[in-house]
Amino acid sequence: MKKRDRKQSRAPLPLRYILPRDLREVKVLALASALEAAWNVVMHEQLFTDSAFSVLVATSAIRIELAEIEGKRGSNDSILFCTTFIEFFFRVYPRMLEAVRTGAADAVAGEPPAQRIDRFYLYAQEHVSDFK
Repeated sequence: MKKRDRKQSRAPLPLRYILPRDLREVKVLALASALEAAWNVVMHEQLFTDSAFSVLVATSAIRIELAEIEGKRGSNDSILFCTTFIEFFFRVYPRMLEAVRTGAADAVAGEPPAQRIDRFYLYAQEHVSDFK
């Protein structure tokens, strides 16, 4: 009698992002991530070399794309997802850094990280169109 293969292959999860249709959502995620990064740099006085920061942003793009959310994961174009995320992140990051430095994000100072990140995401959803 043959042994059955105990490893059952799971069906792939449905895609979370269909590009280019969902490019706005990628930009929302990049904006929220830039705001969170600016918050951490200012509040925790974190300093990074340019190359280390670039690697962190690229890694974030990949992790966000591959995160399973509501039973969905990934995109139909990983290169477009990551390129859009990284380019938009670096376009908005200087403004997010300035906003945090001038106190625009002080309202979230006492909040737990998960709640702060949710508020940054809501801000990003409302204001992503302000950034060309």
